Amino acid sequence: MAGINQDETAFSAYLENMGAYVQNKSRGHWVDFPVPLERLAGIRAEIGGEEQIILDYDIPEKYAFLQDAVSEYSNLEQLNLAGAILQRLSEQSLEAVEAYAASGGSLGLPELMNLMVQADDIPYFPYQFEGIENAGELSPEEAYGYMKVGNQMQELQEMLGKHGMEEYLDYEAIGRDAGMNGEADLYDKGYVDMAADGPDLGLYTMDELKAEYGMARETVQDPQKEAQGMDRQEELRGPSI
Repeated sequence: MAGINQDETAFSAYLENMGAYVQNKSRGHWVDFPVPLERLAGIRAEIGGEEQIILDYDIPEKYAFLQDAVSEYSNLEQLNLAGAILQRLSEQSLEAVEAYAASGGSLGLPELMNLMVQADDIPYFPYQFEGIENAGELSPEEAYGYMKVGNQMQELQEMLGKHGMEEYLDYEAIGRDAGMNGEADLYDKGYVDMAADGPDLGLYTMDELKAEYGMARETVQDPQKEAQGMDRQEELRGPSI
């Protein structure tokens, strides 16, 4: 079971007492996620009130895909869980999540967390082709075009060169057409293969994710349920993210 890295903040939210807020008073507090459950409960008690609201977020640019999944009424335990999951993501996994979230339309926070823990199953691929290290700065369309031509690049250039038409091999147009016809969604460092199946965004429940990331309020007592839970946790630990 993973613990919380308290030295690293994924993002923050400003939590306010709703009653105090409507009276133009403030009892609010910035909360850095992830935070131990006991500390989160203590912060909420300090703020007080029957209803609490999130007035602001501080989300780093690298986690910008969270912006559309959170709101003033987001569930604090889900926000805390999202912060813990973000701590485990590698740079390449972040790229994949960001690209897939952008190509998949509006996602809620539970769906986004399911996406993050299945980052290895996202059909996102970095641009790769022979000579990429010497290609210089390319647009996503050019990079995809070069990659799609692939091993036939030299042969095509030679064939067109015989007719003085080598300049007519328009890699950017090839990539642009791929994006327009729904073949791929193109991003700065890679692309999402739109023909491939993506992760199941309802695969894991919030309780299963909380148990895996050390945020379960209580352990399962029923032996059968406990065994089932252990099997699910092994699935979660399967791919390295």
